[in-house]
Amino acid sequence: MEEASRILGVPAGGSADFFHVAGTNGKGTTTAFLQSLLIEQGYRTGSYYSPFVYSVRERIQVNRDLISEEAFARHVSQVVCLSRHLENTPHGGITEFEAKTLAGFLTWRDERCEAVALEVGLGGRLDATNIVQPIASLITSIGLDHVHILGSTYREIATEKAGIIKPGLPVVVGDLPPEAKETVRAIAADRGSEAWFFGEEICVEGTNENFSIKCPGHSWTGLSTRLWGAKSVHNAALAVSALAVAGFVRNEEAISAGLARAWLPGRFQVLEWGDKTLVLDGGHNEEAALVLRQSLRACFPGEKITYLVGMNEGHLLAPFLKNLSDESGHLIAVTLETNRARKAWDIAKAASGYFAQIREAASLAEALASAETRIIVATGSFYLLANVVREIGENPSVMASYPGD
Repeated sequence: MEEASRILGVPAGGSADFFHVAGTNGKGTTTAFLQSLLIEQGYRTGSYYSPFVYSVRERIQVNRDLISEEAFARHVSQVVCLSRHLENTPHGGITEFEAKTLAGFLTWRDERCEAVALEVGLGGRLDATNIVQPIASLITSIGLDHVHILGSTYREIATEKAGIIKPGLPVVVGDLPPEAKETVRAIAADRGSEAWFFGEEICVEGTNENFSIKCPGHSWTGLSTRLWGAKSVHNAALAVSALAVAGFVRNEEAISAGLARAWLPGRFQVLEWGDKTLVLDGGHNEEAALVLRQSLRACFPGEKITYLVGMNEGHLLAPFLKNLSDESGHLIAVTLETNRARKAWDIAKAASGYFAQIREAASLAEALASAETRIIVATGSFYLLANVVREIGENPSVMASYPGD
């Protein structure tokens, strides 16, 4: 990545100021808050999301617009040509994720973006995005996910995520398990990085409709967000604090608009479908399942729910279903159309004892048609959400784009 970015004329990602976001859960939402906050502060803003939900163009954005098809094709073609050259060198060829990341760097250079909210793909230390020197780093959460790659303990995973912390540059840290928090604190201290921790330097009070944030030298009240979820206020506080620690707050009053206008597809996204209400949430690990369950109870108290669950190998199935468990809910297991998909029967078997009714569906169409409750929740994979949107006849590009105010 260092060599490729140098050859392409965007060494270390280019000249923009980067806010680098890692974490097991919440990094997409936090990136969305950063994107919106920076726009409302008057910065020409780039953003990068991983993974995409409905359209690959979600990955690379300028202000609130997805990269155009023409620009995406142009930049990826440029990277592919370079990859063919590098295949015959010790560096080796460029991977798909690296290609998309490099296309982002080229886009933000051409669009003269001043600041970029950059979401990590996987881990942090060895991630393709980790060639930047960020104005601030953020670690949103630490959970047990991708354990076959990142390690099986909170300490090991925290070490990988904290690999984005750069010497002498500040880091904002979310609510972490004690072992992970201790690890991140030690790494930040070793690198001489100022660290603000949620619950210490960063404090919040209230709910999505009305909350306040306080961090060193700043406080805001009367805030709200349309990004519904049990951790949205937490993630908003991290994003605001990152701007503060980096000295990027130009207009204190614009913080409210930045949080209120933030949006992200596939994270507790509510969609009306005939007489049904669909909740689309791409959570796929045990911490995400717990947050989803808390959010559903707050948003739909007393409602019976049907859960459409499709998952890939590589994520811990039993802990996810245990934390999602709903003794009055129905679960319909589906097999994703991916080469790493878990079979519907495997999901159904693992869900035994956690839901009132459990069954398998031969297809997504059958699963949707057979759901008996008013509330249907699709979860377990972002691939599932994209398939649901296509199945109900929605335009993926429209679903991926900023919906306006």
